[in-house]
Amino acid sequence: MSAELDPDVALAVEALEAEQAVLTAIEATLERHRRLRKTLSPMLVAHRAHVSLLAQAAPGGSPSPATSSPSGAFPAPFRVRSGGRDALRRLSEIELGSSTSAKRRSFAAESGAFARLLGSMAAASAQHWALLVQASSSSGSQEGRGS
Repeated sequence: MSAELDPDVALAVEALEAEQAVLTAIEATLERHRRLRKTLSPMLVAHRAHVSLLAQAAPGGSPSPATSSPSGAFPAPFRVRSGGRDALRRLSEIELGSSTSAKRRSFAAESGAFARLLGSMAAASAQHWALLVQASSSSGSQEGRGS
């Protein structure tokens, strides 16, 4: 048996690491900006579901600490911006990167079912991006103001 991972398992490990990074960013932002809970809670739920699904496909349920960061990922620890709007803008950048990466992974997947899962994750992140851009630019929104 080859020591190399099945290509889709390798994609799952990479996707899991990326989703965990997005989840960490959202959780950290919520910790600092509690007023953003209404905006960010649905995204938190979605990314937790993504992590759960990907953990089932990745050996051991999580990536190795020695695994290199996926392209576009932010360095640990994630630093939350002080203003609410700036924090939302930063999360929008992260969601856009997450969408692009998940889309690329979906094109690389060998399994049709896994490609569809990754594609739906890409679509979810794209929707999150759109909502975050709107929330960060909404002048009358209580959600977009700093805490």
